[in-house]
Amino acid sequence: MREKVLVMIKVYKTDVSDEVTADKILKEIRRQLPGSVPSFDLGDRDRVLRIENIDGKDDQLTIKNILHDYGQTIEILP
Repeated sequence: MREKVLVMIKVYKTDVSDEVTADKILKEIRRQLPGSVPSFDLGDRDRVLRIENIDGKDDQLTIKNILHDYGQTIEILP
């Protein structure tokens, strides 16, 4: 019997505008949330941050704090 894996996907609007900052944020998210797979789409008008979390945890506060530490804003997209 296969074990069920709960994957939570969150999509955020950000104001991250450059690859250097995005890379730093992605590294920090991976460090603090090792079960996550984050990615940015800076070409999107909302500069989307997408995070897959394979352990199913809702880590919105941690993600918000990481972006704020880098002087960026974040808002969850429905």
